[in-house]
Formats: sequence, C-alpha cells, structure tokens
Amino acid sequence: GNFFLSHHFFDMQKAFSIPFESKLKVRDGEQITKIGEGQYSFVALTNKQKVYYWKCLVDMESIIQKNIFVESIKQKIIFNNKGESQLISQISFGRDHTIVLTINGEIYSWGANEYGQCGVEIKFPYLINKPTKIDFSEFSIDDSIKQIKALYNFNVVFTSHRKVYCWGNIYQNGKKTNLMQPTEIAFRLSNKEEKIVLIDTISDEVIAFTNQNACYLWENSNLN
Repeated sequence: GNFFLSHHFFDMQKAFSIPFESKLKVRDGEQITKIGEGQYSFVALTNKQKVYYWKCLVDMESIIQKNIFVESIKQKIIFNNKGESQLISQISFGRDHTIVLTINGEIYSWGANEYGQCGVEIKFPYLINKPTKIDFSEFSIDDSIKQIKALYNFNVVFTSHRKVYCWGNIYQNGKKTNLMQPTEIAFRLSNKEEKIVLIDTISDEVIAFTNQNACYLWENSNLN
C-alpha cells in the first residue's frame, strides 16, 4: 500500500504556510501507528515494527514557489550486536534526532549529534546515520526503562526504580553542558514518601507527576 503524508511549512515573517505531500510505500497490511517531526525531518513507525525516515530540504527564499525537496524515504532497522533485528516498544523524536526503546529494554538513537544527544562522541559532521545503542551500563541489574522522551537537543529516561536520566544539551551548575552519556537527575521532592510515577514533556520542559498528586516542572533541562 501507499501512504500520502501531508506536511506544512510555516514562515513566521511572511505569515503563510506551504502544504506538500510525500509518498511512503509499504507492504499490504502495514499501517503507520506513530509519526513525529523534527525541524525538517520526519519519522514514521508502523504496526510491522518498521521505522521510516525522510528529510525535507526547503529553499526559504523561494518557498512561495514551493521549492521543497524530499529526500528518499529510508527504512531504519534496529540491530543488536549479534546482527538480530529488534522489536520497538517506544519511539520519541527530538529536533533532528530519534530515540527508540526495544522490547529488550535497550535504547538506540540516530540523527543530529552536535550536542551528544545520540549518546556518542561529538564529531564533525555531527550526524549519526545508523541506529546506535545508548550505554546504560550504570543501571542496576534489576532496573528497567519505563519511558523515553526526546526533546529539542536532549533526552530523558524514566526507570522502574523511579530514577530519571538525561543526556544531550543541558544546563548544569548554571552553564550549558553537552552530556554524551545518561546522567541521573536528583529531584527534590517535598517528603520521603513522595515518588515520581510518570514523566511527560512539553516543548523543552519535563514534567514529573508523583504519587501524591503533585506536579514538578523541570525547565529547559536544568539539572539543578
């Protein structure tokens, strides 16, 4: 089957949007279950556990003539170190990077890496084309990942031990820092009985919900 995906680019200065379509070819019976967007890139997850990625290049000077170029839609397959394909349980999208959680509890990432948001060393041209496993070696053996969230240039993970980890472009001790490995965040809650039960994100902010019906806002990825 084919999917026609409609997109809009909006120019704040000229106050208009340009719609266009891209065509995603999939096998019969395959359906898109989730789609996300970065700055000019898009990712789709299907019910067959396939991930498709494409990027749109826009000539903003002549956008009124609809000069929008869609790169070829590519299928991304997640492999472990044995070369075995992995099933995906969660997927999340940042500005120009993607992170996925497999059913085996492993996190893989690809896309822009200028701030270490893909969890690997920052090197020019700052792009990770192949899904790369994130190192969570500091995890305790009985801990597991419950949620993953990708934001603008950083990521947040919530575990079964109610711990929160972050990596990418964050504020630490009042200064911006690029973390290439997951770092635990110590939330200051109101009392010892209060526990985080769920995290969510909006824009570049993280929201933590607790078992005492409280909500904590962690603004602009500030570790302090």
